Amino acid sequence: MKRLLIGTLFSCFTTLCVAQQTIEITDQTLKISGEEYLYFGFTAGDEVVFSLEEVNGKELREVEILRYPDQVVYSNLQVSKTQKRIQIMEEGVYQFRLKHSGLGSRMCHLSIGRIPAAGKTNFNTAVKWVEQSSTEASIIGYETKQVACSRRVVADIDTTIETILNRTERIHSSTNLNGNTNSIRFSIPEAVYEPNIHLPYKATETVSWAYAISTGTTGDAWYKSANTKAAASNVTKAMISTGFISSGYGALALLAIEGVSMFSSPPVAGDNILFTITNDASKRPVAEGNSVTAFGKMTQHLSGNYTLQLTNDNMIEAINVDVKIIAVLVTTTYRDEEYLETQFIPIKEQPTVKPEKVLVPVIGG
Repeated sequence: MKRLLIGTLFSCFTTLCVAQQTIEITDQTLKISGEEYLYFGFTAGDEVVFSLEEVNGKELREVEILRYPDQVVYSNLQVSKTQKRIQIMEEGVYQFRLKHSGLGSRMCHLSIGRIPAAGKTNFNTAVKWVEQSSTEASIIGYETKQVACSRRVVADIDTTIETILNRTERIHSSTNLNGNTNSIRFSIPEAVYEPNIHLPYKATETVSWAYAISTGTTGDAWYKSANTKAAASNVTKAMISTGFISSGYGALALLAIEGVSMFSSPPVAGDNILFTITNDASKRPVAEGNSVTAFGKMTQHLSGNYTLQLTNDNMIEAINVDVKIIAVLVTTTYRDEEYLETQFIPIKEQPTVKPEKVLVPVIGG
């Protein structure tokens, strides 16, 4: 329980930090009838969080992001919905181009956020237009350049089992004055991303969880039989090295990780138990039944608080109910990998004519 409490507090703290790091620049809905341009300034080390969705599910002809005036950093065609994170390598004005051709118009919801570079939280992203002397240079060719880049790749994946519940509950008969229902609250671990969810070096996520519920000595024999079959199964060779089989959760771990069941049908003899597992947030049951034994695997509802309710409908005798719940956590570690990217740099020739006055965008509106 202490581990779960610390994990929950750490998850909340991580989520709060991520929310503070992401700065909203614009969130608006635009009507695109031809071309629409937006300009914002970013500094080296920033990360741009960009999302666009056509409200009616239609498509824009083209979406582009450029470092002004002509260095393309992102381009896509026939876009109805997109989400993109872009690392800013060089400070400058960045132009967001939304293009539509054809009949009618497009209604697009656009959101642009910024995860600031270290020490650049107060960087001014506004852009103003100023008059400068300039001449139009003509492109006479291109040169090929190898540019050193970095990308994040998977370095290691580790799977672990975390015990959520392992206990025996004494449930009174239906005629007992103290009631015949016990409620047990439990939590499935929240995902943790270090240092943040947008570009983590380490991510720990719950990928599934499983439960086994049984009553009395009959249920105990049922559970042990499943573990015996799991230990003899060829499917478990990879799991034996990780210690899952010897942990006492062999059959349950096999169910949670591989989706393979070694549990037999409920025994004919024995006391039945009515159970319901409810999501505390939605107040809706995610599993329920009435049997001597029960088991199941969850690949949805992978975090949050739950309540297990056990009810004994026997009018005379109390029963013992064994409850086991485990969660499968996958920790993915990432590393930065250096690689070379070929870029084509335009070669421009400056004309020998009198400079003209033109408006250009600069950072610092």
